[in-house]
Amino acid sequence: MAKVLFLTTSLATGGPTGVVARMAQALHKRGVECQIWGISTPEPGVQIATDVPVRSLGLPKNAIYSSTTRRLATELAAWAPDLLHIHSYTTHVHGVQAAEQAGIKHVLVSFHDFRLGARRARHCRRLRPHVERVIVLNETMRELYLQHCGYAPEQLVVLPNAVDTEEFSPRPRDEALAAEWGLRPEHWVIGAIGGLNPNKGHRYLVQAFVTVAAALPAARLVLVGDGRDRAALERQVARHHLTDRVIFAGRQLETARWLSLFNVLAQPSRIESDPLAVHEAMAMGLPIVSTNRGGMPELLAGGDAGLLVPPARPAALAAALLELYADPDQARALGDRARHLAVTKYDIKDYEQRLWELYEPLLAEVEAEKQSR
Repeated sequence: MAKVLFLTTSLATGGPTGVVARMAQALHKRGVECQIWGISTPEPGVQIATDVPVRSLGLPKNAIYSSTTRRLATELAAWAPDLLHIHSYTTHVHGVQAAEQAGIKHVLVSFHDFRLGARRARHCRRLRPHVERVIVLNETMRELYLQHCGYAPEQLVVLPNAVDTEEFSPRPRDEALAAEWGLRPEHWVIGAIGGLNPNKGHRYLVQAFVTVAAALPAARLVLVGDGRDRAALERQVARHHLTDRVIFAGRQLETARWLSLFNVLAQPSRIESDPLAVHEAMAMGLPIVSTNRGGMPELLAGGDAGLLVPPARPAALAAALLELYADPDQARALGDRARHLAVTKYDIKDYEQRLWELYEPLLAEVEAEKQSR
């Protein structure tokens, strides 16, 4: 059987790394020999859990380091994968060049975000001849990369994220977790899950919560995740005297338990591609308030499965949250439509089948090449 290497930036849990693990696990179940490598030194925190062997190379990840490309080429030549699947932009720059040096013919690239400036587009155009397929998360991203990177239409494949809709399904509130964090039955809980970094827009959510908290004494805000913005967000909360009403839960693995505590999920990012936390909330039937940039309108069916507001607009975000509080029937209907979408369009079983349909002809080509040698 062919050997497939998944190459990513870091092996810390969350974001694209979860997608990498899901892809590798799906192929592993079908008997494909897989490994996952992270270019950089592991970040502090929980590392991914998977049956697939993982390895950190401990190299500088910045695209300017040619030494990283050379070292990666040496490592690739030693393990000699038949197919290299690269994830994210910087890893793409190193990985495509290293694959060429190591003589690896079959290269796939997955892009996970909309940050495609002139420099990135230029790199994509330069490396395009060495890439067989480019996987993106939605049609909006496909049009972006098609327009700016010179890829042929047949090179671009849309493969949205997905979740296990049996694991993530409507459930009663986790009372033990609620009690642990001081959340009482009368509290109306706004939750957000994601790294505390500038793009995620948490400062706008906190500002929106100032308005919500003034109107609703029972409102609580729970931020699940960690990152470099945490201290600034804690100071912002303290300035508004809301420390006893905002919970910083830190990085958590059991997101289904946390989602069971939320009355609504807020996704305040400046721009977002296809966040797993939103997929999980959809599968659990939660109403969602999100910004209307990037892939979110497509994911939430143009607003049919969640409320969409402009980014960096705390007043609009607060109004949408208060709208859902005032209209429980609307909140329930949005959650039901989100659940339906998750089950019919974004379930993990369908995802694994689509992934296999992408990989099967490539693996067959690899086997045919081996037979002809």
